Amino acid sequence: LTAGRRTTGVEALVRWQHPTQGLLMPAQFMPEAERSDLIEPLTKWVLNEALGQQRRWSDDGLDLTLAVNISARSLTRHGELPDTVAKLTETWGIPPGRLILELTENAIIDTDLAKVLDLLHAMGERLSIDDFGTGHSSLSYLQQLTIDEIKIDRSFVMNLPSVAGDAVIVRSIIELAHN
Repeated sequence: LTAGRRTTGVEALVRWQHPTQGLLMPAQFMPEAERSDLIEPLTKWVLNEALGQQRRWSDDGLDLTLAVNISARSLTRHGELPDTVAKLTETWGIPPGRLILELTENAIIDTDLAKVLDLLHAMGERLSIDDFGTGHSSLSYLQQLTIDEIKIDRSFVMNLPSVAGDAVIVRSIIELAHN
């Protein structure tokens, strides 16, 4: 939201309507997708669907950024992600900087990621660390990688008004990010 209380961005969240188990949350199926070769087609499908919806919103006059979670495995698979993102953003006519690729802290630990992230950033795409504060990454990665934003994990902000320790952590993360 902006100061005028206008929505400026959205996040695509994948769910699976399983034929017998009902609606499944990502924690129930993403680990298996990441262990298998299904993560690539799933990532492409989510990006395509999300960017298509972003195009429809844009055509209706809504200029929104769109965040999509990207798995660590998608980032490390033979450098395919930058090509996929380039093709899909071109297909849907989404200008650079309107797509935000969200990575978990644990995903950025891989030292080979810097090249892929630098390429995505050079293409104009924005990069975000999602659920910051819950992973096991070294703070030095923040210094080495081209990250545009940090999304502080909800466990630190849910009780912000009532838990003094959470406020200290959130202020420290914000200060670290700005620096």
